Amino acid sequence: MKNIKIGVKLIGSFIFMSMIAITIGIGSATAVRMVNESVEDLAKGALPTLQAMSQLSESQNIVMSSLKGLANPLQTDAGQRKIELDAIAETWKNADAAVAAHDALDMHADEKVPWEQMMVKWNRWKKDALALYDLQAQREDLMKSGAASDDPRFTEIAVMSMDSLSAIAGSFTATSAALDELQESELTEAGKTEADAKGMVLTTRIVIAVIATAGAILALLLGILITRSIRNPITQALNASNRLAEGDLTGRITSSGRDETGLLLEAMGNMMEKLSPAALPRRHRAGNLRRGVFLLDRGDVRQYQAELGQCAYHGEDRPQVGGGRA
Repeated sequence: MKNIKIGVKLIGSFIFMSMIAITIGIGSATAVRMVNESVEDLAKGALPTLQAMSQLSESQNIVMSSLKGLANPLQTDAGQRKIELDAIAETWKNADAAVAAHDALDMHADEKVPWEQMMVKWNRWKKDALALYDLQAQREDLMKSGAASDDPRFTEIAVMSMDSLSAIAGSFTATSAALDELQESELTEAGKTEADAKGMVLTTRIVIAVIATAGAILALLLGILITRSIRNPITQALNASNRLAEGDLTGRITSSGRDETGLLLEAMGNMMEKLSPAALPRRHRAGNLRRGVFLLDRGDVRQYQAELGQCAYHGEDRPQVGGGRA
């Protein structure tokens, strides 16, 4: 860390935090995409199937109720019979539209099989119901033709209608059971899809939380390292500057870093080394000795002693006076 430039450290920290943000963003986008796919699966498969089955179940109940009313020999009200016949005709149209809409769906093979099995029972019941509907239409024609109520044909239609009602009762029960079973299966599958979507959202939230927490911890540690790599050299440089201001040239500054603060400490260390007494030019000390001899020859003993003390401080020999050692 101490050999990395400050600018590189700051840029690296920015890139690191950006990567964390991008990772969280990608995780969130992935969760949204997965939820959307689950919702699309529901919209394309389960919901249309449930709507179709609901329409078929409603149609079956309407048709059976109307057919029972029409098959009643006591039901001779032309207006009411017309309402019942029109209701049956409209219901068949709605049921056929629901079946056609469902068949147009792009379903998997495992989804088609239960539907096709149910439709076999539906078509059997529909055939029986249409037979009874045709009988009631024949009765309606007789009534419109003005046939007498004791006409044998009315009796024949009434007997055949009762037999037909008995016949379609079994197919009605089988079809209703198949519809209920398929609806239950679709609801269960839709519930699983919803649960899977919620599970994916929860998992993604946990992953994002873990990434965010780990990123925050790593960012904190990185910040501490960068702060220490900048603060410690600056503190050392500040202490050295204070010593210089007080005239202390004996201190030494060491730095192994190659960043800006490390180079600053190295420059300050070189400066203090050049300013230290041991590194003063020898010509300065020699000048002091010559000046001391000059003062001694002049008889200025006190000043000579001062110069002599300065020479001793610099580690020089006592100056020669008159060919001998003082």
